[in-house]
Amino acid sequence: MNPMVPNRNYSNILPPQQVLQVQGKPSIDMLQMSPNSSLLAMDMTAPIVWLCVSDGIGRVTATPYDIFLHKEPEPVDNNTLLQRISNLETSIGRMEGLLNGLQSYDANARNGYGATHGTADSQSSVSSN
Repeated sequence: MNPMVPNRNYSNILPPQQVLQVQGKPSIDMLQMSPNSSLLAMDMTAPIVWLCVSDGIGRVTATPYDIFLHKEPEPVDNNTLLQRISNLETSIGRMEGLLNGLQSYDANARNGYGATHGTADSQSSVSSN
């Protein structure tokens, strides 16, 4: 042991550190805290973490938060993205073609071309026969 370096025995200085574990809402309701304090409590009966905050007279308000296991995102494959973009562009092209066809049909119908059902002209030609 080097006499120039002080012996730091932290076991006598710092209290043990722990995560507060509770058994559901009834345990949270019995929790006592000093005024103007806050803590997190891990619920052992459900995937919940409770944020407990006390006011100036020590009344505790507990808010539950859902927790779940963290999953790393899957790596992005550029070839897959390029294929998806190509498929979308093809679909958009098909929809544009259909839309253009509907617009030209609508324009022809407004001008009287190809619109034979339900118009006054078609009704008069039927009655004259």
